[in-house]
Amino acid sequence: MSKFAMNEAEYIAFMMYNNVYFTVCEYQDEIVSACSASVLPDFNCAEMTDCATLPEHRKKNLLSQQYGLIIEKMKEKGIQTLFCYARTLSIGMNIVNAKHMFTYGGCMKNNSNIQERYNNNDAKHSLANMNIWYKQI
Repeated sequence: MSKFAMNEAEYIAFMMYNNVYFTVCEYQDEIVSACSASVLPDFNCAEMTDCATLPEHRKKNLLSQQYGLIIEKMKEKGIQTLFCYARTLSIGMNIVNAKHMFTYGGCMKNNSNIQERYNNNDAKHSLANMNIWYKQI
């Protein structure tokens, strides 16, 4: 099992038993969008993370619907604060955060080393600017 194996069922099951809550949207029995909240119990907060939608299913409000479900689940769990780091270039994720009344907390410049795949054999590492969003619930 690799460190961040979001395509491995064993890893996802491990995460689900360790304070991570997932939502998915399916189309024709395939997952087309997913989102999760990673709870940090010691701080009574959760990070909205692992959000992705296949390109052909974007602009259908799938992540926004999932955000709403996760926010309600976090309220049920007594979580007080949600936060998210969204790439500045990810317009959709920034819109979802704003739509759900998250507060923009600033931008971390060249903060995250993100691997971008251009094809199966080629990967490029680059530093990404990340917007910080947070919400008291």
